[in-house]
Amino acid sequence: MSTSTASIAEVRPSGVTHSSKEASMHAVVLNVKVTDADAAAAALRDQVAPQVSGTRGFVARYWVRLDGGRGTAVGCVRV
Repeated sequence: MSTSTASIAEVRPSGVTHSSKEASMHAVVLNVKVTDADAAAAALRDQVAPQVSGTRGFVARYWVRLDGGRGTAVGCVRV
């Protein structure tokens, strides 16, 4: 089984924060370059998704596969 580090060639994180009177919402956006789509999908399903979903304040996660071996992940948490 390949690990996520072997199948993802590049990760570029960025952060977005929104605050209101009720709560603050944070989003982490990762832009990735994938070299092995099958191994990356397995790592995402088996390792990354369970960890992200278990994060305190977890609200939602979104994964998008783009053309050219690229992808974007967005994770949202309430703090």
